[in-house]
Amino acid sequence: MTLACFTACAVGGNAANYKPVGPKVLQDGVYYQYVDDIDNNKYTVWAVGYDDATLPADLVLKEKLNIQTDVNDPEDKSWMEVTGIADSAFTASSTLTTIEIPKTIETIGDRAFAECEILSTVNIGNINIDTQIKLATMGAYLFENCQGDIFKGLTINFYRFMPAITDNDAFSNVWTTITMNVRNGSKMIWETQTATQGVTLTEDIENIEDMFFVFELNPDGQSYNVKAATTDLPNEVVIPVYKYDNPEIFVTAIAPRGFENCKHLKTLMIPPSLKTIGNLATIGCDSLYSIRLDDFGSSWMSADYLATKDGSVYSKDMTKLVLKPNAKTFSIPAGVTELCDFSVPLSKSNTRITIPTGVKKLGTNAFWNNPLTEITLSSTVKELGTPFVSSDYYMKTVTIDESNPYFTVSNNVIYSKDKTTVIGYGGGSNNGILTIDEGATKIRENAFSNSKKISGLNIPASMEEIPDNFANDVYYFQGAYVDENNPFYASIDDKFLLTKDMTRLIKAGTYEIRLKAPENVSKIEIPEGVTVIGKNAVRYSITKLISLPTTLKEIEDSAFYNCKELMTVNIPASVETIGNSAFENCTDLESVVIGTEGGESALASLGENAFAGCQDLSNVVIYSVEPPTAPESAFSNYNASLTVAKGSRSEYQNAGTGQAWANFATVSEHETAAIEDLSSDIIDENEVILTTANGSITLSGYNGSSDINIYTTSGQKVYTGNAGHIGNLAPGFYIVSVGNQVIKAVVK
Repeated sequence: MTLACFTACAVGGNAANYKPVGPKVLQDGVYYQYVDDIDNNKYTVWAVGYDDATLPADLVLKEKLNIQTDVNDPEDKSWMEVTGIADSAFTASSTLTTIEIPKTIETIGDRAFAECEILSTVNIGNINIDTQIKLATMGAYLFENCQGDIFKGLTINFYRFMPAITDNDAFSNVWTTITMNVRNGSKMIWETQTATQGVTLTEDIENIEDMFFVFELNPDGQSYNVKAATTDLPNEVVIPVYKYDNPEIFVTAIAPRGFENCKHLKTLMIPPSLKTIGNLATIGCDSLYSIRLDDFGSSWMSADYLATKDGSVYSKDMTKLVLKPNAKTFSIPAGVTELCDFSVPLSKSNTRITIPTGVKKLGTNAFWNNPLTEITLSSTVKELGTPFVSSDYYMKTVTIDESNPYFTVSNNVIYSKDKTTVIGYGGGSNNGILTIDEGATKIRENAFSNSKKISGLNIPASMEEIPDNFANDVYYFQGAYVDENNPFYASIDDKFLLTKDMTRLIKAGTYEIRLKAPENVSKIEIPEGVTVIGKNAVRYSITKLISLPTTLKEIEDSAFYNCKELMTVNIPASVETIGNSAFENCTDLESVVIGTEGGESALASLGENAFAGCQDLSNVVIYSVEPPTAPESAFSNYNASLTVAKGSRSEYQNAGTGQAWANFATVSEHETAAIEDLSSDIIDENEVILTTANGSITLSGYNGSSDINIYTTSGQKVYTGNAGHIGNLAPGFYIVSVGNQVIKAVVK
């Protein structure tokens, strides 16, 4: 027996007002029909009836159907959303026990589920969605004469925070109890509707925001950004237009790395209110292949800032590619003129890319961590990010159209068209050493930063301008050779790049120290005469030891940033300033000595984050009687012991509000300091036990098979040999190398 209602309009408060246009189609026990939705002034698809013989007990209504739209033409079909449930559509079903109403449904007509005697559960939407649930109106007597599976009760789960407009008699004449579960915080809103009188309301559905997102109020105070997302997001997730407890304030941004490492996420739906997506917002989302605008939000709010097409995000006018997730295939659509910063992260679909005519700009790191081997730039490209390809590890060839009026490539280097400005790396190898052509006068900022292939530079006599950050984080960089006729720059040992007067270090070659260093103890010796170590000069080095010249006066910002293997540093008494982040993230750094014993240190100031992130720092020794200015951020590990000049302990402990020195838990004066012996009972893989006492180091269990090398913290070797006991050592910090083991020791 088939029961269905196909009337155009029924009597009741919110009767569904529609007119059938196409033929009825039966799918999974439900009759669907292409209709004229008169109230909403649109043609759409509704569920209009059922076949009792094939209707499943647990019904999930379709969201979309490929349905016939012309009653006289069976071939005239379109994919359309199912947006309504007609009056009496499921009345008197004898099989229906649960029904899931999809997010696309906008209208539920009068008596839609009346006399469904065993209906016990109705889910409107699902727990993983919220604002995109479109339900706007619910009619009268929806569950009239329903018995809730023989008086066991009827449960309705409504997964949207904001209620639908509900007829006053929507839940009338029901022969069982009704419990409605709603989102946390929305119960009081539902209670204002007289329709829910007599309905038990419970708040036990967790909000989408609480489940998945961390929102942050933007500086304007008028909008939110998605600051972070839980890494166990489901396959598909929708960013809501607004935060559930504040529907007046919209979500307009995704923060940088906001969805980092959401490994299961495949489809991300963004709201039409979204204006910006931060750099690397979806980094680590290895399964994400599609980003698109949320259909629900777009149905009532125009997307004025961003557009989506084929799973990618563009500016509203489709001229800028904002973000392409992990592309299975990659092409740049016609009309696109710019690839924004970080717009194509981790696309593994192409190793060869041609930038088509019409594209004018490639943003910074536009191709981030892509395994590109070849890239061809058309004649229209006139702006290149710094760099536009973040990783050149696989890069073999960069080709530039000869008619391009802005750029050219020569000997694996990209130049401005007149070859006066070095733009960046142009592919190839040449053993990693690039030769810059004579006539070039400037290297632009970050021209070679993050390179995994460059090991050195030959700099011509014509070069006039080299910025401090021209080669940040170049792991294999061994140094630079400067033509001796260059009036602005010089080099020492093809390793150090300096100003012509040899007083300012611009860049130190650091990679070869590991290859050549004995017993794996790497060391950099900055030449005497250098007074300034420039910004980023030794950044990202793998050195364990550094030797600083006695002529040094200034260590600039980020000079030794991220030197993760650096173990100890002695800063000469001549140094007056240490810049921001100078030694930040030197995670293995344990000992810092500023000045010399018996002599006053000239240090006047430490910058912000100077030693922040040095998690292993255990000893800070400073010989200045007057505390240098040092903000609280200068250090982050205040469990380290601080040793100061004799008689100055109180000055450091009372240095003032906001000063770092007062935060150290342990402060002692130099001559009375009881420095912990870091090396006692340290055992290497060969069961060698190192102990120190009375100016000596003893290695018990040492069999003499490997030389022992002992270095001061400045990198000077004070002993080499195979004696198990070494005496006559001055008090201080030492690095002891035995075979492949490197051990720190304190001799008293």
